[in-house]
Amino acid sequence: MIDCYQKFYLELLPYDYTSLKGQLAFQYGYPDVTIFLYQINDLEKFKKLHTGPISKIPPTRVFYSEIIGQGFLQPHKDLGVGCNLNWYFQTDESATVFYQEKENTKHLSNFMEEGENVFHLEDLKEVARFTAEKNTAYLLNVDRPHSVYKPNFKIRKFFSYQWLGHSYQSILDSLLIKKEDCLEID
Repeated sequence: MIDCYQKFYLELLPYDYTSLKGQLAFQYGYPDVTIFLYQINDLEKFKKLHTGPISKIPPTRVFYSEIIGQGFLQPHKDLGVGCNLNWYFQTDESATVFYQEKENTKHLSNFMEEGENVFHLEDLKEVARFTAEKNTAYLLNVDRPHSVYKPNFKIRKFFSYQWLGHSYQSILDSLLIKKEDCLEID
């Protein structure tokens, strides 16, 4: 579980975070569930909401993000991103699920050689999951197969701090915010 995700305490000052939603940068998803990543329209204001530094290695980019729909975001690895620190300010009952590939795993994506992998669920074994808590951060190893299961239509909203060209472990070691305990699944 430890190389899938880690929960952290990250404090941001109270604010109408939705007012920071800028232009759509990109989106991806499948028929039932889609994730939208938006530019932050006032980076100076966003920086001032933080009560201290997050990491010795600054994130490559940060997005205002929303996951919309009900159902299942197909298991995948994120293209070109080693890890994300997601700070959730509007949660729902969604579960973020991590998997291990089984032998002879088949990929749905035709971009496998570029690192984008989409998986058949039957080719994976679930190894960890969490349900995000409001005003809490989770460092995610998005280089592992993962998915989101959304049991309802409530919108999941969060800031996604992304590191390109850095491993999950190197960012985990560089974070300056307080780790919180995580429960493992049986």
